[in-house]
Amino acid sequence: MPARLFCKTGELAGSAYSIGREATIGRLDDNQITLYPSYVSGYHARIYFDEAEGRYFLEDLNSSNGTELDGVPVLEPVRLDQLHVITFAHRVDFIFHAVAEAEAPVFSGSVLETSVSDDSRDKTYVGDIFAPLPDLSGLGAEDTGEKTRLRDPFMDMKTPATPQDSGEKTAIHEAFMPMPDLDLPPASPPAASQDTPGDAETTQTPSIEPVPFKLIVTMPDESVETFVLEEGAQIIGRELSCDLTLPDTSISRQHARITVKAGKVILEDLGSKNATFIDGNRITTPVEIHLDSLIRFGLSIEASLERAS
Repeated sequence: MPARLFCKTGELAGSAYSIGREATIGRLDDNQITLYPSYVSGYHARIYFDEAEGRYFLEDLNSSNGTELDGVPVLEPVRLDQLHVITFAHRVDFIFHAVAEAEAPVFSGSVLETSVSDDSRDKTYVGDIFAPLPDLSGLGAEDTGEKTRLRDPFMDMKTPATPQDSGEKTAIHEAFMPMPDLDLPPASPPAASQDTPGDAETTQTPSIEPVPFKLIVTMPDESVETFVLEEGAQIIGRELSCDLTLPDTSISRQHARITVKAGKVILEDLGSKNATFIDGNRITTPVEIHLDSLIRFGLSIEASLERAS
């Protein structure tokens, strides 16, 4: 019973593979399935068919950034069922689909990467697995009924509408009691309205707009990512839960903290394994960074600060 892997989102979207009895997945070319991003280990995981169980199993090969099945880390071989989601290195999601013999493509090796036309057919097939959406056409009439019932409490306060009035507008207008005539003397105009422009400026407190910044990060493969820095503190690290995620093995899970406050940007190392550097100097205390500061996280990720346009 062959199987297939589909990637539908992210930088590998459109990738599709057919699996025979066994396939290893990793960054090196001698894997049956080669995934090129640097955060994928050389030999990352393995999918194999267990004859005794009559099922496919997924196994992590001690990868640096891990393998997950439906969001749960794979610590030992686990059984694969239809439409399970396999995640490599917290970044690449694949859909697993066991193929019936009648649907299986003919292939000679353990794995065959599909062509463009095959991928298009695979995408159509995966879409057909899901049940059609329920018919929502009848909801409009019920929704109209609910809105009518919500307006019913005003009916008791509504006077008969004149021919010139619409029913709903008349009901809402006459639901409120008229304001009493307090016969108050007219209020004197505010003093500010008589001031000259120069006087008005002396009495108003100018608002201070926060200065937006962005962090330009150059990855080891020379790709560039831009992060807009919000006012306040943001955590930089390898974990997906960080505000700024840097998927590199030299970066600690929570590597550093960058804080934007009152137009200043402060960088602080959080005891990372491979340290944080400004202008070539390792920092051990919070340091203000400037537009000309040269920043390095870990062994090879460089960054610089710019003003956001």
